[in-house]
Formats: sequence, C-alpha cells, structure tokens
Amino acid sequence: MKKVLLLIILLTYNSVFSQSNEKCYTFSFLRTDIFIYGSFYKGKKKLNYNHIMYISPVYTRDRNHVGSIWDQPEEKKFRNKYSKDIETFISKQSQQKPYKLSYTDWGSGQCYLSKDDAVRDRKKLISRKKEEDYEIVYTNNDENSSKPIKEKTYFTDLKIDENFYVTGYVTIKSKFVFFGYPYIVSEYQDLIVTNILIRDKRGFSVERFDAKNDVLGVNKVDFLPYKPRNKPLIDANFWIWTPNILNPNSERKEHYKVFNYPVNRIATITDNFGNKEVDAYFKAFNHSKKNDDYFWSKSLLKNPKVSPMNTYTRAPIEIKNISGTLSQELKTVIKKYNYSKNYDFWGNRKKETNKKKKKDDFWKN
Repeated sequence: MKKVLLLIILLTYNSVFSQSNEKCYTFSFLRTDIFIYGSFYKGKKKLNYNHIMYISPVYTRDRNHVGSIWDQPEEKKFRNKYSKDIETFISKQSQQKPYKLSYTDWGSGQCYLSKDDAVRDRKKLISRKKEEDYEIVYTNNDENSSKPIKEKTYFTDLKIDENFYVTGYVTIKSKFVFFGYPYIVSEYQDLIVTNILIRDKRGFSVERFDAKNDVLGVNKVDFLPYKPRNKPLIDANFWIWTPNILNPNSERKEHYKVFNYPVNRIATITDNFGNKEVDAYFKAFNHSKKNDDYFWSKSLLKNPKVSPMNTYTRAPIEIKNISGTLSQELKTVIKKYNYSKNYDFWGNRKKETNKKKKKDDFWKN
C-alpha cells in the first residue's frame, strides 16, 4: 500500500513539474537601431537620430513550442500590432545619411524560469535604453497615457448648414497618449440640441425653436431638447497646456506650452494624429531627466485667457463644426412638427379659429 501511495505522489509531482516546465516567463520588445552596410551599428558615438522602443509587460509563453520564438502567439501578436507603428516612426526621421534607421527585436521573447528574473532583465533593458536617449513605449498603456478627461462643452448658434444654426452642449471624453509621438484619443458620449435658429439669405432671423421660452417670436416646441439618433461627426479645437516645466534648451526656456490642437471627426473612439506644431515641439524638446511622454501624458485641458484684462476666457474645448447629417435630421423633425401643427390626422388643414375680441368699453363689460 505504501509503495502504491509513493508511486502516486511521484507521478503527481512529475506531472506538476512537467507542466511547470512547459511554461516560462518572457517579454517582447521592438526597438530602433542604426543599420550600416548589412549590419547594425556598434559604435559608441551617438548618431543624430531619435530612437524608440516598444516593450510589453512580462507574460508566460509555451517553452516547448516547435519553431522560432517569433512564431509564438503572444510574440506574433505583439509584432503584428506594433511593427507598423515603429515603421511609421522611422519614416518620420528625415535626416539623409549614408546609413538608415531600422528596427530589431534581438533578445525579445527569450525564456526565464523565474518571473523575478524576467522582471529584473526587463527593468535593466529599459534603464539601459533610457540612458541611450530612447523613447520608451510601454504597451500595457499604464505608463505612457493620461487618465481620461470628461469635458462638458457648450456651443451657441453654431452654423451646421446653410442658414441653419444650433445651440446646445456635448460631453467629450479625451485621453493624452504618447506612442513615439503625441496624439489624443477622444469620443463624445452625448450631444444635446436645445435651440435651433433658421436665417434667411440676408442673415436675418426667420424662425427660432426653443425648449423653454415662448417669448419674442420664439417657438416653444416639445421636440427640444433633442438627442440625435446617430452620432454625427464633430470637429473641435482642444486647448492643451503642458505641465509647468523648464526646458533645458537655453534658447527656449518656458514654464509651460499652450497648444490649440484640432481634433476632427470625433464620434466613437477616435485617434487623432495630425498636428505639426505639437510634433515639431516634442521633436525639438529634450529634457535631461524626463521623457517626452511624461510631459504629454500629464498635459491638461484648460481655459486660455482671451481678454488682456482677464475679463473672460475661452472654453477648454471649442466646437468648430457638426456634421451636416444633424441638420438633415433636425429639418425632418421640424417638417413633421410644422405638419402636425397645421394639419389634422387625415391631412386636412386645420381651420384658424378667430376669437372675438372684447371691446374696450368700460360700461358694456
């Protein structure tokens, strides 16, 4: 009986040991390097290029996988996802040299039996590359992006179609992200129209529709406030303030930088990349201790001062345009409203009822 019990224990231990040996700890990375005449540059002298490295968190992979390391599912997924981003980064480097900027993943995906060993080597690699002025992109999104910001923005008499204006508000959710270059991820969660103004060709007010008032020729209507059935695209200007910092460049010392960053075609989650002013600023900006992603991800949406006497400020987000699909939708709603006001259920025009006015005669009333 003891021999049978010992055999079971040994088999169980062997099974657990075998399973533990099937997995190991690793991390993936892609980084830029100088490629000269068929080999990577090994010199100590820094060549005038910006560098970047994408690095994943530590994960487990199949140790007994048949084939190359780069065929591992996790490694393959990482490469497919970020190789295009790193190639885009490389293409932005405009220096004309007798050598080219390429990327390598030498050492990526190697096996560690201990998670602590993998974490230690990952930290060492990051530290070494930071000393070499690499921009580090952490692909778990925790270390190179800001917390989401929600901003309720009002717009007044915004022209969205010929002679068609709307007033209302929208809540926009934004996040500052730095993947080798600064950009904003944004979406809006609601869009409410509270007033509608229709003008004639000369610019005079023809008709106003409002949810609350019934004075001065304004039509109080039950279809306002109105929330669009679909999400029309929105264009906006974002007023972005970088943190209070001191640029080590003696020619450009400034405590912060303010950007007017246009974000176009906002609806569902939208990545907005194009801003030459921001790209140029961070390309020229080099801090002795902090990476560029630190300053971008900690930027804020703030109210810029407009008046020299500080009497008023502009909103952190300024709505510039709303897609014409909204005007078409609202015109349909107004058409239905006017029809129901002037025609009955059977399509007959309602008769106007003239109430007899009382004569202003004190003795006969």
